[in-house]
Amino acid sequence: MEAGGHFTSVGKLPLICRIVICVERSNAVPKDIPWKRAIEQVLREAKGPMHYKDIAEKIVSDGLRTERIGATPAATVSARLTTSVKNEGAHSPS
Repeated sequence: MEAGGHFTSVGKLPLICRIVICVERSNAVPKDIPWKRAIEQVLREAKGPMHYKDIAEKIVSDGLRTERIGATPAATVSARLTTSVKNEGAHSPS
């Protein structure tokens, strides 16, 4: 503890305070992951090929994207896949 009773980092907090901070962080609402990572995750877990509309539906139903999904998530997934194939070729997740 520094003069004045202020802590300089979490590591210097008493153990009980560090536990509370960790619990609060773990209970935080997860932020949306980027579209590309969401698509990759869905495709990794898929048992086979998926249509872009099904990928979009799975992303939304699994809560991978909850904010800023837009009016047409399927169109977003289609655009991301098309761009990925064009720019990344064989390294594309699609």
